[in-house]
Amino acid sequence: MIAYIKTSIFNEGPIFIFLDLIELFTQNAENIVNQLMKCLHACGFNDNFLRGNWIFFVNDGASVLLGKKNGYLPSHWHCLNHRRELAVNDSVNDITLTNHFKAFLDSLYALYNRFPKNQNELKKECAELDVLFLKSSINWSLGCQLFPRAVQVIWKIYPALCKHLSTASKDDSRDTKTRSKYLGLCKHLESIEFSIDV
Repeated sequence: MIAYIKTSIFNEGPIFIFLDLIELFTQNAENIVNQLMKCLHACGFNDNFLRGNWIFFVNDGASVLLGKKNGYLPSHWHCLNHRRELAVNDSVNDITLTNHFKAFLDSLYALYNRFPKNQNELKKECAELDVLFLKSSINWSLGCQLFPRAVQVIWKIYPALCKHLSTASKDDSRDTKTRSKYLGLCKHLESIEFSIDV
């Protein structure tokens, strides 16, 4: 478990400070709380100080900590970023219209993340077309923070992506099945439906 403290030092705005990486022997509420308290005590926070200054414990919403099944922490807050991520994932799963777009992004991710040869070829196409290529360019995902960035990145490298998929679909050194996969992705990328999706 990673422990951070959000605090204000010298009356400045609140900041996050990394406190410790805590080894959990078991992942039940009692052990989590005991290990956290042990960490805080080892860092010089006594019980009186914690009673007077500890405002909230922010976590990922695990039921053992939130009290849904006899949780241990009375003052807790489900992490806002994590809640937002869960909400977006639930929405994406409920809206079936996004399923084909997610499948397309997953196919691109597999194609460029798992095969360095494809990544190098795409990088070369980007250089020839004077398009900025970053390693993070191929980390497409439908996660809350990454989805908008994935769409932006695809638009930025769109010409190089189309050119690479088209070239690879005609490459005789690849087998027929692989070439048709590239051709299918290329056709989808160039379709009106893709433009409407993004």
